[in-house]
Amino acid sequence: MALAIWQNNNGKHYILTADIYLNDVNSPLWADKIGCNQWYTQRTTQSYANFKNTVLDGDGHVIYGLFYDHTGPQAEYVRTGLVPQLSASSVIKNVAMSQAYLNMNFDFQSDDAGVLVGSVDSWHSPQWKMEPKNASANYIIRQDPEFQAKQPKIINCMADASCYVSAFRAGGMVGYAGGPILMENCAYYGSVNKSSDNYYGGTFVGYEGCDGCTFIDCV
Repeated sequence: MALAIWQNNNGKHYILTADIYLNDVNSPLWADKIGCNQWYTQRTTQSYANFKNTVLDGDGHVIYGLFYDHTGPQAEYVRTGLVPQLSASSVIKNVAMSQAYLNMNFDFQSDDAGVLVGSVDSWHSPQWKMEPKNASANYIIRQDPEFQAKQPKIINCMADASCYVSAFRAGGMVGYAGGPILMENCAYYGSVNKSSDNYYGGTFVGYEGCDGCTFIDCV
């Protein structure tokens, strides 16, 4: 799993064949968040992952113990999630998350965190420019078959009540959507901490930096 996320992904197709434990969530050390394996990030000076034309199919399996704790001083943004950054024509589907813990620094105003995706890039601009006050035009764009093929998708995914996300832009599933995503049949039961009204938080997406995201049968 770590190798799949770490390498540069373009045109890959991954299928999980078993549940995955990124940390020993039954250990007393996990309860105190001591000595945990830190997950990968996408940041100003170091890009670990950008899923493009790539599919991650959990095949009904569970990923336990996703962990990233960055509460100390920092000089650059950090984006983290199971997939730190998602791009065009990519799909995450059929995966459940449990015991995910993402705790970020509120001092830097570009930190994005979500249990599945840290950030979605602006894959749609300038070809499909969404307009905030033009719903009919945006609807026409969303019906474009090429747009639908390239729109990143999160389908049939769940994060249970043990998951926790805290960041400047904190989303249960996605921290920041720079481009429109399709999320269908997903559920987030965990907690989201946006610290104060000066920060952004949401059950599914922490902050939508675009118009045109679509949510179908999500709870």
